Amino acid sequence: MIDTQTVEQPKRRGRIPLGSKKSIEKKIIECNKSLQHPTQQNVADQVGVCRQTVANVLAKYKINQDDLEEYKINQPDILMGLQQRISGSIDDECIQKATMKDRLVALGIVIDKHRLITGQSTSNIASWTHLVSQSHKAQVIDNAKVAHSTTECDKVDRSAD
Repeated sequence: MIDTQTVEQPKRRGRIPLGSKKSIEKKIIECNKSLQHPTQQNVADQVGVCRQTVANVLAKYKINQDDLEEYKINQPDILMGLQQRISGSIDDECIQKATMKDRLVALGIVIDKHRLITGQSTSNIASWTHLVSQSHKAQVIDNAKVAHSTTECDKVDRSAD
């Protein structure tokens, strides 16, 4: 008896076609980030390339697996420390050196972030709602004008035609 079940063929490995090199690199990096405990072989199997290709891509972008794992674990603290350093480096002299445009942009960002952190709206929903309701009213008025003009046309005496 002949076995009719198809045997899954291993993924072809070898040189990456030139046009898809960036695409493959992107897949390798995304897969490396998304796996819980990525190894070069696991990433290679997922993407369908050889382990050496994964090693080359990670080395090219200076992605060290141990450092990446440590960063993932400590990311909130690392970012909070960076935020504190940047915030502490802004003094009156620094603010005075900034252009008016830069100060206004920074002010807008600070206001938005403060509202976000305190659970307040970061967009003016009332203004948006008002604009939408006004556009709907204008559409209703335009539709009424069209309906009225059509009615007026129907009243025209066409007995002479």
